[in-house]
Amino acid sequence: MLWNDEMDSELRDLFSKGLSYTQIASVMNRKFQTVLTRNATIGRSHRLNLQGTRTEERPRSRKHISTEPKPVRAKRPPMIKAEFIVPVCVEVPVKPRHITLQELSESVCKYPYGDEPPYTFCGHPSKTGKPYCSPHWNVTNPPRS
Repeated sequence: MLWNDEMDSELRDLFSKGLSYTQIASVMNRKFQTVLTRNATIGRSHRLNLQGTRTEERPRSRKHISTEPKPVRAKRPPMIKAEFIVPVCVEVPVKPRHITLQELSESVCKYPYGDEPPYTFCGHPSKTGKPYCSPHWNVTNPPRS
């Protein structure tokens, strides 16, 4: 936004009348068909070194100082340190059939075997509606205590 001499003189005039920067911006926007903001008028007034340049002062709210004592908060119980359960390799009493991915079906156990390709799967009949046979289901879903 380029300020011209007419706008500068209008800013000086409105400033001397004691209008707030928001009001100055509003008046100037109507008069010059501009879109000046409050911050634009503040910045321009600083650059013009207008005497008594001020920011819009709002009355400070005073904190209410209570004479009543603050309520005492209940202390939290001490934090309980969580113990990490390290997974243990469990020997399952099932001899896997080692079927391939292509041989998997809905009714066979999908418990994986192998650390590197080709991976194989258990292949024993699975529990109804479950992905694993009973021994592998018990390994992957231990009872909650």
